[in-house]
Amino acid sequence: MPSPSPSLTYCTRLSLRSSSSNIPLSRSFSQTSARRKHGSLPTFPPTSSPDLDNLLSTLRNNIFLPSHLIRPHRQLIYRKTLHRYLLGEDPVSITLAGEKHTLTPLDHLVDEPGTTKSFHQVMDLLKEKKDYDILPGLLEGYKKSGRVLRKGMAEKMIRRATEAGRGGVVMECLRRVEKTGVRLDDVAVAREAMWVAVQQAVQSEWSELGLEKALKFAEGVLDLLEDTRHMPPKHVAPSDDPLFKPEIVGVALDLSATLATKFPSSTPSHAKKLGQYAKRISTLWPNADLHIDPENWNDANYKLLMWLPVWHGLKVANRLPEKSPEVRQLTGVPLQQVGQAVERARDVVLAHGREEGEREGMRRGLKLYGELAGALTR
Repeated sequence: MPSPSPSLTYCTRLSLRSSSSNIPLSRSFSQTSARRKHGSLPTFPPTSSPDLDNLLSTLRNNIFLPSHLIRPHRQLIYRKTLHRYLLGEDPVSITLAGEKHTLTPLDHLVDEPGTTKSFHQVMDLLKEKKDYDILPGLLEGYKKSGRVLRKGMAEKMIRRATEAGRGGVVMECLRRVEKTGVRLDDVAVAREAMWVAVQQAVQSEWSELGLEKALKFAEGVLDLLEDTRHMPPKHVAPSDDPLFKPEIVGVALDLSATLATKFPSSTPSHAKKLGQYAKRISTLWPNADLHIDPENWNDANYKLLMWLPVWHGLKVANRLPEKSPEVRQLTGVPLQQVGQAVERARDVVLAHGREEGEREGMRRGLKLYGELAGALTR
């Protein structure tokens, strides 16, 4: 490791002095090019909301920047006894990846927004499609700063981006997992990622182009599930691994089945893909959990959302004049089992909605039921 520069050595010694020190900062320190801990700071393009721009600026300056600083610089911004050096006529600045930053005093309790609160504020301020471009940088900033997203926050981000038609941003976050921290080893996150593909098909009104795009996304997620960066810990049982969930793989089956039936001449390879996914699901069928607890609407709603594409895909595949042995096997008893589970789950969600009022999650499941059931009649 190279020896620290004289200016950095001076900074280290100075920051350890008592508050009675009256030695001024030299110009060589105030313009040092800092050795940094995490590389360059994430940058954010302008958004449609001034409030969002201001919040992102606060996060960048008060959370992300300090995490990139070496210890002497962090001491300068956080130690009240050293703040006078930052407030003098000669400001202290550092350069990170060619970008100059002026250091200012910070108070952990006052100046640093909480992770959960600021994350939800950002989500609420995303209004236009282009605003979602900030998500990879936001997640990278949180991760490099040691800020951990609570359970459910990554799913919310994926869900909101999906509703805005920004599946590409979701895929970017998943592919940059080492920087964003959005991992597919959590079944809930994998479910929302596959939900992107379902919505891409629905939003395109089941057009050939839309289905091709959706299938490509679903297959991209399945590929990432086999990526070591997304694999769950070794102690996790296969039945809890998203890669071995038949309902996760079932999204790709649904899309390939729809392509094979609606556009058989333009893309004959989809019939082959359908057979491959049917074989894969047949192998995973022992992991299928189709039990519906009438007292647990959350679990019923999850199963409604995730098994609906499998149900739709098998119903569509059953219309094919020629079916592979694997497809024929799934369109027998398994299709009946899935259909019964879907109807039971829908009944539980409807009953709970009548008793306590519909919630966002309920509306998603019931809406998808209507969309996929309607698609079968076209």
